[in-house]
Amino acid sequence: RYSVEVQGLARAAKARSSAFVSASSTVAGTTLTLGRNGESWDIDIADGSTLEEAAQAIRDSGAPVSAAVVSDGTSSYLSLTTTETGHEIGGDPADALSVQETITGAGGQALGLAITTVAENAHVLVDGLAVESASNVITDALPGVTLELTATSGGPEELVLARDLDG
Repeated sequence: RYSVEVQGLARAAKARSSAFVSASSTVAGTTLTLGRNGESWDIDIADGSTLEEAAQAIRDSGAPVSAAVVSDGTSSYLSLTTTETGHEIGGDPADALSVQETITGAGGQALGLAITTVAENAHVLVDGLAVESASNVITDALPGVTLELTATSGGPEELVLARDLDG
């Protein structure tokens, strides 16, 4: 028997551009540098590309982010989300995603990307022992047990383990 309390879930870092009229709006030529935990990816976006073409260039780059054009019904935005949740244990959450733009053209609007959500790690108490994980799937807190976190618990809950005698 174990006491388990999920205090926080891991979440991905996110960035979003400034507002564009539509997904077909043109973007100023840019060298976009995306960073994640000490690694970086330089992505060239051609002058006059559409916002959707900029998203495709980011997806094609191999950078560990998803890129999509989203709309609030009035404006369109380029939205980036890291493909993995959390950040390195003991590291700076801001290192999970960094964005730097170098404008190389004038054939459209600058992206104006800014971080909107900082990555967070999962935090769990197991019998009072603090466990931190960059993922919501924890495999090393209890031997032979995988904890798949889906929500905070609001307090400790009892986890009862039993040996499978049939298998």
